[in-house]
Amino acid sequence: MNVSPISMSKADAKKAFTEYQAAVRADRLNVRKVWKTEDVALMQAYKHLARGTTVLDLQAAMTQAGTKVFDGCPIPLPCLAIVNSDAPECYLELDDDGSAQFKTKRWIDARARRQVVRFPAGTFPAPTDRRVFWDHKRKSTLTPIIPPALRPKHNLSNYKTLWEVESWTREPPRDPMLLKPLGGMLYAVLATWDLTEMERAVLRGRVQR
Repeated sequence: MNVSPISMSKADAKKAFTEYQAAVRADRLNVRKVWKTEDVALMQAYKHLARGTTVLDLQAAMTQAGTKVFDGCPIPLPCLAIVNSDAPECYLELDDDGSAQFKTKRWIDARARRQVVRFPAGTFPAPTDRRVFWDHKRKSTLTPIIPPALRPKHNLSNYKTLWEVESWTREPPRDPMLLKPLGGMLYAVLATWDLTEMERAVLRGRVQR
């Protein structure tokens, strides 16, 4: 999977982390409450970069990867997929303004924010033929297996898996990444791996829900 991480030296990241950490800790009265979520996200991102962990801007990665026309579908679909790591499948729903949702279930409560990764309008191309688009705007594909040695100790629903889609069908992927959400569209890359042919064969037998 070819995605470009955020580039920053460990020294610069450590300096930025120290500054953000001091600012967040000093904000006892929440005078910057409107920015506090963003402050914490940036602090965490700098912390991971200072440790040498790869950090992704997911929006940039998704835009960089772009879309393509897959076999069996006449409209361009995203080349990458992302979903909670404990979800058996990833469900894609596109909209005609170029926005998209990657979901743990085909139909999901709008309030279940942790089960949806949303991308804003303009992330993907607007359709040229809306009638064809509306017939193909919903797709799904299988979520990769995480090898036991790479699985985090905490609940997998707290993590995301990102991968390059082989096909928006039940064809298993090959090269996923395990991501830890930091805030906004920032994610720390905890692991990357290639699925074996044995793992892909097991995935093909996964019962559809």
